Amino acid sequence: MKTGCCINYFIGFDDERMLEKALEYLKACAESQGWKVVKYSITPARKTLAVNPHPRCETVVLDFMKVKDWRESGEHMYYDEIAKETRESFDRTIPKFYPFVHDEMWYSADFTKTEYAPKSNHVKVCSFLRSISTVATLFRINDESGYYGSMSKRKLLEGHGYLAGEKVNDLQTEADSDG
Repeated sequence: MKTGCCINYFIGFDDERMLEKALEYLKACAESQGWKVVKYSITPARKTLAVNPHPRCETVVLDFMKVKDWRESGEHMYYDEIAKETRESFDRTIPKFYPFVHDEMWYSADFTKTEYAPKSNHVKVCSFLRSISTVATLFRINDESGYYGSMSKRKLLEGHGYLAGEKVNDLQTEADSDG
């Protein structure tokens, strides 16, 4: 039985210029892989990159705002699986779990489902996000399949509900077609 898998991501930057460079880099990476760039916008108040890696995968959205603006807007309702969808719980939860998060930090939190795309796409999305992990102040991935933390193809397939004791073949054996 196939099950869905989400990649939840929580990313923060203290350095605005570093964030802009990271988004430029990710945009170039996405384009080089033939992914559709849905939105790319750099403004003083918001820095956004949205890419669609596969027609059957949800869009990867990196939408950064300063924490103070993000919290006050009420616009972003998904920020941590621990937090409730209210500003009050954001105020309670973020300092407890991320004490270095502050009002001037640029922050983005979202998720992408890879359930209906080929499993190799899940690997590509994880690699895409991992590529900026060393330059971000806050970088947390919660991958429901368990792949991100282990980089194990077995974990990926188990997480997507494919394995029932049989031997894991290379991910390339699962067709990367749209069919």
